[in-house]
Amino acid sequence: MHLSIPKFEVASGIGDDDFNTFARDGYLIIKKPFDMKLIDELSLWTRERFFDSEGNVTSVRAQDEWRSMPAVKELACNEFILAKLKELYGRNPIPFQTLNFPIGTVQNTHSDTIHFHSYPQRWMCGVWVALEDIADGNGPLHYYPGSHRLPVLTMEDAGVTLDYEFDDIRKTKAQKIYEKYELAIKELIEISGIKKKTLCIEKGDLLIWSANLLHGGDPLRETGSTRFSQVTHYYFEGCKYYTPLASDFNRSEIVYRNNIKAIK
Repeated sequence: MHLSIPKFEVASGIGDDDFNTFARDGYLIIKKPFDMKLIDELSLWTRERFFDSEGNVTSVRAQDEWRSMPAVKELACNEFILAKLKELYGRNPIPFQTLNFPIGTVQNTHSDTIHFHSYPQRWMCGVWVALEDIADGNGPLHYYPGSHRLPVLTMEDAGVTLDYEFDDIRKTKAQKIYEKYELAIKELIEISGIKKKTLCIEKGDLLIWSANLLHGGDPLRETGSTRFSQVTHYYFEGCKYYTPLASDFNRSEIVYRNNIKAIK
């Protein structure tokens, strides 16, 4: 095998099977492939973990709760997910990070490749699982079908490097740098003409998205609404893994993630 990026990234996407749907759209929605007892357990835990006795949100996200909550780990290492990812990518997946959310993130559109990526490129994906029904008012995930085929936007493409100097002392250097990236993403969307979709799905459904799919969180339109969910990010075997936001390609300074170990 000579091609060193996932085959679906260049496949025609003609056909209605999972591989071709993923190739065409850059994402795949699967309806309730889990034992719902696990989803119920995680939904109950989310309320206990993120809300106080008066119903106030105590935090908006938690990373790597799999270390202390067995059900989070069980979902991240679910056999159906691992088998489906191997089917789509042709390599063994490595679950390396979990994120749990009680409410919508209201996060601006981005690609995960700015936060973590791989050499060779595009051997990374995310899996988002709804732990309750997701409607339009509670800040659903949004995404841009087909955007995974756009160029992988780096900080250099956005016109900034780690040594970029800012004259606005009211915001940190990192914040200002990331704002430049978000503006570049907006311009990329306008130029490409891709269209946004929102993810309104049922409890127990999952979304798999490829490394470069543009996505984010819609605004919370219903006061007090929740959006219980779990995200697991996966690398794939046979790659080097790095953190783009901490790397400066201008200076050949790459921050590798040498401590990547599969969740087990």
